Amino acid sequence: MPSNCRFVALSYVWGSEQSSLRLEDAPATIKDSITVTLALGYDYLWVDRSCINQSDSRDQNSQIRQMSDIYGAAQLTIIAAAGEDPSYGLPGVGIRPTPQIYHFENINQIYLVTQPEIGPSAPSIEASTSRWHSRAWTFQECFSSRRRLFFTDTAVFFICNSGVGRELIDPIWNVRGAL
Repeated sequence: MPSNCRFVALSYVWGSEQSSLRLEDAPATIKDSITVTLALGYDYLWVDRSCINQSDSRDQNSQIRQMSDIYGAAQLTIIAAAGEDPSYGLPGVGIRPTPQIYHFENINQIYLVTQPEIGPSAPSIEASTSRWHSRAWTFQECFSSRRRLFFTDTAVFFICNSGVGRELIDPIWNVRGAL
């Protein structure tokens, strides 16, 4: 891989179903990751299951030894920390409906909004209890990555060496539109 190649990597749980290399047959998580990659202005997405020749054990072994370097060279790693398998998609990106995480109450034309989670760590707790977090490979992928963009069922959050940011999937400022 050329040193000047700027790409995004994907960290996700493969599942048991074999997917073809054809885009139209790709599971929702890969399609949604392509959407995010392009929206962020990158042209390339590295997906281990597609980029490593699964029928050649020599190539597999060679690539597995380079995983830390590959994820470390990525400009960003998309982390699919929602769902049990790649058919789930990235919440808030594709066709998967996002859960209603706020409760709206209208009391005499005063709109009250309650949020079930309190504090900045709730999305990271959600990620740490996901199936994605239970896999050794995904730990290595996350640990090796410089920048990580997590997708959970309730939030998208970004972690890099300089800080942490998050955005809840269902914005609270559109109160009237949600009623």
